[in-house]
Amino acid sequence: NKLGANNTKPVNDPGLGARSADASYVTGGATVAAIIGGYDNVNNALAGMIASQHSMLYTGADHASIWGGSLHTIANDTVYSTIVGGTNNWIEARGRYSAIISGDGCKIETGASDSESGFRSFIATSSSSTAGGRNAVIIGSVSANIQATYGTVLAGESVTLTNGTHMLAVGSNI
Repeated sequence: NKLGANNTKPVNDPGLGARSADASYVTGGATVAAIIGGYDNVNNALAGMIASQHSMLYTGADHASIWGGSLHTIANDTVYSTIVGGTNNWIEARGRYSAIISGDGCKIETGASDSESGFRSFIATSSSSTAGGRNAVIIGSVSANIQATYGTVLAGESVTLTNGTHMLAVGSNI
Protein backbone atom coordinates (compact mmCIF):
# COMPACT_ATOMS: atom_id res chain seq x y z
CA ASN A 1 0.00 0.00 0.00
CA LYS A 2 1.12 3.54 -0.72
CA LEU A 3 -0.46 6.58 0.85
CA GLY A 4 0.35 9.82 -0.95
CA ALA A 5 3.07 8.28 -3.10
CA ASN A 6 4.20 9.94 -6.33
CA ASN A 7 4.61 8.00 -9.58
CA THR A 8 3.23 4.75 -8.25
CA LYS A 9 0.32 2.57 -9.23
CA PRO A 10 -1.09 -0.82 -8.34
CA VAL A 11 -1.27 -3.58 -10.92
CA ASN A 12 -2.98 -2.79 -14.22
CA ASP A 13 -6.65 -3.58 -14.74
CA PRO A 14 -7.09 -6.60 -17.00
CA GLY A 15 -10.23 -5.35 -18.75
CA LEU A 16 -10.44 -1.56 -18.71
CA GLY A 17 -6.88 -0.65 -19.64
CA ALA A 18 -3.67 0.30 -17.96
CA ARG A 19 -3.60 2.85 -15.18
CA SER A 20 -0.87 5.44 -15.36
CA ALA A 21 1.13 6.71 -12.44
CA ASP A 22 -0.44 9.73 -10.74
CA ALA A 23 1.93 12.47 -11.94
CA SER A 24 -0.28 15.18 -10.36
CA TYR A 25 0.53 14.14 -6.81
CA VAL A 26 1.75 16.97 -4.60
CA THR A 27 3.59 16.16 -1.38
CA GLY A 28 1.06 16.32 1.42
CA GLY A 29 -1.87 16.05 -1.02
CA ALA A 30 -3.20 12.90 0.61
CA THR A 31 -3.90 14.73 3.88
CA VAL A 32 -6.32 12.94 6.23
CA ALA A 33 -6.46 10.03 3.77
CA ALA A 34 -6.45 6.36 4.71
CA ILE A 35 -5.88 2.86 3.40
CA ILE A 36 -7.93 0.89 5.87
CA GLY A 37 -7.36 -2.62 4.56
CA GLY A 38 -6.25 -4.70 1.62
CA TYR A 39 -3.00 -4.62 -0.30
CA ASP A 40 -1.37 -3.07 -3.35
CA ASN A 41 -3.45 0.12 -3.09
CA VAL A 42 -2.46 3.73 -3.86
CA ASN A 43 -4.29 6.67 -2.28
CA ASN A 44 -3.33 10.18 -3.43
CA ALA A 45 -6.67 11.84 -2.62
CA LEU A 46 -7.44 14.39 0.05
CA ALA A 47 -9.67 12.65 2.64
CA GLY A 48 -9.88 9.57 0.40
CA MET A 49 -10.37 6.08 1.83
CA ILE A 50 -9.56 2.62 0.45
CA ALA A 51 -10.35 -0.83 1.83
CA SER A 52 -9.75 -3.02 -1.24
CA GLN A 53 -7.07 -4.80 -3.28
CA HIS A 54 -5.13 -3.32 -6.24
CA SER A 55 -7.19 -0.11 -6.16
CA MET A 56 -6.26 3.53 -6.72
CA LEU A 57 -7.54 7.01 -5.87
CA TYR A 58 -5.85 9.66 -7.99
CA THR A 59 -5.06 13.19 -6.83
CA GLY A 60 -8.31 15.15 -7.15
CA ALA A 61 -10.51 12.20 -6.14
CA ASP A 62 -11.00 14.13 -2.92
CA HIS A 63 -13.41 12.66 -0.37
CA ALA A 64 -13.84 9.62 -2.65
CA SER A 65 -13.75 6.05 -1.38
CA ILE A 66 -13.34 2.44 -2.48
CA TRP A 67 -14.79 -0.27 -0.25
CA GLY A 68 -14.20 -3.94 -1.03
CA GLY A 69 -13.59 -5.77 -4.25
CA SER A 70 -10.48 -5.31 -6.34
CA LEU A 71 -8.88 -3.50 -9.28
CA HIS A 72 -10.94 -0.31 -8.88
CA THR A 73 -9.89 3.18 -9.96
CA ILE A 74 -11.29 6.61 -9.19
CA ALA A 75 -9.51 9.22 -11.31
CA ASN A 76 -8.89 12.93 -10.75
CA ASP A 77 -11.76 15.49 -10.62
CA THR A 78 -14.12 12.92 -9.05
CA VAL A 79 -14.88 14.38 -5.64
CA TYR A 80 -17.33 12.51 -3.39
CA SER A 81 -17.53 9.44 -5.64
CA THR A 82 -17.48 5.84 -4.40
CA ILE A 83 -17.06 2.24 -5.55
CA VAL A 84 -18.39 -0.56 -3.34
CA GLY A 85 -17.61 -4.21 -4.10
CA GLY A 86 -17.21 -5.90 -7.43
CA THR A 87 -14.09 -5.85 -9.55
CA ASN A 88 -12.39 -3.82 -12.25
CA ASN A 89 -14.64 -0.74 -12.03
CA TRP A 90 -13.52 2.75 -13.03
CA ILE A 91 -14.87 6.25 -12.39
CA GLU A 92 -13.10 8.56 -14.83
CA ALA A 93 -12.43 12.28 -14.50
CA ARG A 94 -15.56 14.48 -14.20
CA GLY A 95 -17.46 11.52 -12.70
CA ARG A 96 -18.12 13.60 -9.60
CA TYR A 97 -20.75 12.55 -7.03
CA SER A 98 -21.03 9.15 -8.74
CA ALA A 99 -21.14 5.55 -7.53
CA ILE A 100 -20.63 2.00 -8.78
CA ILE A 101 -22.03 -0.70 -6.50
CA SER A 102 -21.17 -4.40 -7.03
CA GLY A 103 -20.25 -3.96 -10.67
CA ASP A 104 -17.91 -5.98 -12.83
CA GLY A 105 -15.97 -4.09 -15.49
CA CYS A 106 -18.24 -1.05 -15.29
CA LYS A 107 -17.21 2.52 -16.03
CA ILE A 108 -18.52 6.01 -15.40
CA GLU A 109 -17.00 7.99 -18.25
CA THR A 110 -15.51 11.40 -18.59
CA GLY A 111 -16.80 14.01 -21.00
CA ALA A 112 -16.06 17.50 -22.23
CA SER A 113 -18.64 18.97 -19.85
CA ASP A 114 -20.70 17.82 -16.88
CA SER A 115 -23.68 17.14 -19.15
CA GLU A 116 -21.54 14.82 -21.31
CA SER A 117 -19.83 13.01 -18.46
CA GLY A 118 -20.87 10.66 -15.69
CA PHE A 119 -21.56 13.56 -13.32
CA ARG A 120 -23.94 12.26 -10.58
CA SER A 121 -24.28 8.86 -12.29
CA PHE A 122 -24.94 5.47 -10.70
CA ILE A 123 -24.32 1.85 -11.74
CA ALA A 124 -25.41 -1.11 -9.58
CA THR A 125 -25.19 -4.91 -9.92
CA SER A 126 -24.19 -4.66 -13.58
CA SER A 127 -21.46 -6.00 -15.83
CA SER A 128 -19.51 -4.30 -18.65
CA SER A 129 -21.79 -1.26 -18.51
CA THR A 130 -20.90 2.40 -19.11
CA ALA A 131 -22.61 5.58 -17.89
CA GLY A 132 -21.47 8.66 -19.76
CA GLY A 133 -24.38 11.04 -19.34
CA ARG A 134 -25.25 13.34 -16.46
CA ASN A 135 -27.51 11.67 -13.86
CA ALA A 136 -27.40 8.34 -15.74
CA VAL A 137 -28.59 5.22 -13.87
CA ILE A 138 -27.90 1.58 -14.81
CA ILE A 139 -29.25 -1.22 -12.60
CA GLY A 140 -28.99 -4.98 -13.11
CA SER A 141 -27.69 -4.78 -16.67
CA VAL A 142 -25.11 -6.35 -18.96
CA SER A 143 -23.29 -4.28 -21.60
CA ALA A 144 -25.62 -1.30 -21.16
CA ASN A 145 -24.41 2.10 -22.34
CA ILE A 146 -25.87 5.52 -21.53
CA GLN A 147 -24.63 8.64 -23.32
CA ALA A 148 -27.71 10.71 -22.47
CA THR A 149 -28.73 13.11 -19.72
CA TYR A 150 -31.09 11.50 -17.19
CA GLY A 151 -30.95 8.14 -19.02
CA THR A 152 -32.02 5.05 -17.06
CA VAL A 153 -31.61 1.36 -17.88
CA LEU A 154 -33.26 -1.25 -15.62
CA ALA A 155 -32.30 -4.92 -16.06
CA GLY A 156 -31.30 -4.51 -19.69
CA GLU A 157 -28.83 -6.35 -21.89
CA SER A 158 -26.92 -4.66 -24.72
CA VAL A 159 -29.02 -1.49 -24.32
CA THR A 160 -27.73 1.86 -25.58
CA LEU A 161 -29.28 5.25 -24.87
CA THR A 162 -27.65 8.09 -26.82
CA ASN A 163 -28.09 11.84 -27.32
CA GLY A 164 -31.35 12.31 -25.49
CA THR A 165 -32.76 13.53 -22.23
CA HIS A 166 -35.16 11.81 -19.84
CA MET A 167 -34.72 8.42 -21.53
CA LEU A 168 -35.80 5.08 -19.98
CA ALA A 169 -35.21 1.50 -21.13
CA VAL A 170 -36.51 -1.62 -19.38
CA GLY A 171 -35.85 -5.13 -20.66
CA SER A 172 -33.33 -6.57 -23.09
CA ASN A 173 -31.79 -5.60 -26.42
CA ILE A 174 -33.69 -2.32 -26.71
